[in-house]
Amino acid sequence: MMIVLLFAALQSAPVAVAQPPRLLDTQPAISYDDYPVEAIRRGEAGVVSVLLKVSDEGKVTQCEVTESSLSKPLDEQTCNLLTRRARFAPATDASGRKVAGQYRLSTPWGLEKEHQPRTAVEAVLQVAELPSGYDRPVKVQLVYYAAGAPRDCAVMTSSGSALADRTACHYATRTFSAEAPRGRSSSVPAAAVRYFSASFVVDKGSVAAN
Repeated sequence: MMIVLLFAALQSAPVAVAQPPRLLDTQPAISYDDYPVEAIRRGEAGVVSVLLKVSDEGKVTQCEVTESSLSKPLDEQTCNLLTRRARFAPATDASGRKVAGQYRLSTPWGLEKEHQPRTAVEAVLQVAELPSGYDRPVKVQLVYYAAGAPRDCAVMTSSGSALADRTACHYATRTFSAEAPRGRSSSVPAAAVRYFSASFVVDKGSVAAN
């Protein structure tokens, strides 16, 4: 019932026209094979969140660590690899013109390939009926600037339904919480990046009741 009420409440929410940079390669730019030897020797692991500055040509021009793993080798390796490997479709303004933009992401580093720090959550949400246009799960990015609920939610992969996308953000920002992110530098605001994927399915009990 909660999700049904969310659908009704979010019907009139506006849709932004300007678009942020879009990561072209959906495969991770960083793999276990990139693990710094020094960090392995010390037994260091953790999550590194970064803010990338992306040019109007889709190239990374700057990388800032916004959530530190507390391991200097892991923090530095994350930025070094993303700066070299990550490629984007540039951001566009409201008129469709290519502009410079920013892109946040997080990278988990774990000493065992099968046991990486968790940065993503998946859930199945039941609704009375699927919104028009919905045809796939929605993936959103959550940004935490302090302890508690995320302040920002951005759609990374649309479900095909703007209403379902907004509902996923609405649900995530009211359901998930996190500890305060540990920044690396006092000159860079701390921010932790996490991900949430939601699949919507029809509640058969609700259909039967109708």
